[in-house]
Amino acid sequence: MDGRVIREITEFLFLQDELAKADILFLPGHSSVEPVEAGAQVYKQGLVPLIMCNGRYSVKFGQFRGPNLRGDLYPPPYTTEAEFFKQILMHHGVPEAAILTEGFSGYTKQNGEFARETLDTLGIYPKTALILCRSLHARRCLQAYQLCFPDTLFRVRGVDCENMPPRDSWWKTERGTSMVMGELRKCGEQFVKEMAGFGERLED
Repeated sequence: MDGRVIREITEFLFLQDELAKADILFLPGHSSVEPVEAGAQVYKQGLVPLIMCNGRYSVKFGQFRGPNLRGDLYPPPYTTEAEFFKQILMHHGVPEAAILTEGFSGYTKQNGEFARETLDTLGIYPKTALILCRSLHARRCLQAYQLCFPDTLFRVRGVDCENMPPRDSWWKTERGTSMVMGELRKCGEQFVKEMAGFGERLED
């Protein structure tokens, strides 16, 4: 694989937008603590007034099995990803009143769908939003939330996490390359119908 291909795949998947003030921060469901800890800092910097925590647990596992690291700092019991995220945020000084949770979604597209349902119920319609997520999943998270919030301007920041291929060296290992190419495939095949509809709207 030559340098150009690596650069273009990296720029497509591993989004690294500059952070700016927004109406809300979305934390898509997963088992990594690093994006959530980063989210607490974003709140404390005054960039967002609200944080939306998404996720029940992966449909692959049927339960939330706990964090990827620092289980001693964030002890069980664990129920859902969203409640675990809330635990981390409050540990780092985010007030409970600033945290919204949605503990029903089991995969990325549902994160966006259930987030929209929750905010609609509360009468919250963000014009701007941040997404903090695992770096490899940044593009797919943007696709999922943008579909459900078409009128919202998003900035997305991927965060490198333990046991995930890092942005600056994913191509150096067979495991990293396999995971990245698998994610590239998911960004296409999981949104075929939606992309077809988007193309039709552009032609109107």
